[in-house]
Amino acid sequence: MDLGKVDFSSNVPLYIQVSEVLKSKIENKNLALGQKLPSQDELHRIFNVSKVTIGDAISILVKEGYLASRPTHGTLVISSKPINAENKLKNGICLVSCGYARKDSRYPESFGPLATLPAQNLVFSIEEEIKELGGHLLLTVLNDKGFRINGKENDIAGMILMGDIKPEQLKIAKKTNKPLVLLGDVIQKGNTDFKVDVVSNDDFQAGYMAAKHLVDLGHKRIVYIHYFSGYRWEIDALNGYKTALKEANIDFDKSLQIDLKGSQINDGYEAIKDLINKQAHFSAIVFNGSLLGTGAVNALKENARKIPDDVSVISIGSADREFTTVDLSDSAETGKMLVARLFDKICDPDSKPERLVVRPKLIVRSSTAKII
Repeated sequence: MDLGKVDFSSNVPLYIQVSEVLKSKIENKNLALGQKLPSQDELHRIFNVSKVTIGDAISILVKEGYLASRPTHGTLVISSKPINAENKLKNGICLVSCGYARKDSRYPESFGPLATLPAQNLVFSIEEEIKELGGHLLLTVLNDKGFRINGKENDIAGMILMGDIKPEQLKIAKKTNKPLVLLGDVIQKGNTDFKVDVVSNDDFQAGYMAAKHLVDLGHKRIVYIHYFSGYRWEIDALNGYKTALKEANIDFDKSLQIDLKGSQINDGYEAIKDLINKQAHFSAIVFNGSLLGTGAVNALKENARKIPDDVSVISIGSADREFTTVDLSDSAETGKMLVARLFDKICDPDSKPERLVVRPKLIVRSSTAKII
């Protein structure tokens, strides 16, 4: 990566020079929002300065709000503008909870998107980030008819939409003419590009990481089970699974792809029970949906299939802590990216919409093992 050079003959301290070079790259979008910086070891070699100098330079940019540094994720670009006293929010940010669109949702539409622990942790993260900018958080619910902000429209600087966001709900939100960012794509098949800023999971990478973990353990007969209705993120995750198999020269077996019309415990239970009754041969399962996984495991146990001795199982997304998981719920990082992008939008309303991706993380637990 060509980041530039420092001037060793200058009176300006090297750590300041490095921070200015990186800052320039970020502000000019050569380093994009959500992009991961090279490691400190790599930056040490690129700039030919000490690791202490690199660390000091990064600390400056973290303090100014350009970067976020996390031990498990490295250093990410989270803002193209400094967060300083002059730029602090004077008004609030409205977090808009959109009702769940799926008929089989276990959550009532009025509070569904905020009913899970990961969602609540995300709200806490968003609120902390907004407080750092001097603002405050407002909450409201948006349905197909609209939402109420209780006369506080003039106090709102921007909005974050989360939950199952339908096209008509996005249209209502856009009519406010407030800067807005979506957490996840609009619920629509086919084209989901609504010319709006989106912070989203990397669903392809999640499916890929789950399957590759199993492949690396020697598994070849890997079931993929998910709720499927043709949405973009469902297809992306499935394609990630298929890509991992292809890279390992494992033929894709359509009979091991289980497309379900429901996402509840019984749906997962019946799917795996049916495979067992058909005497299908498999040694591992990827399940995209925690309730499906619970049902699948119940079917395995009922048929005396031990985990992971007989069958390894891995979850995409939130799941029971006993499962190996591809985690999509880094609340702290997601909160930072949402607020940072919205802050950028507030400062520059005419900026082009961007799509930022939160990278998944593999958490290995006792539900997966090498095939014997």
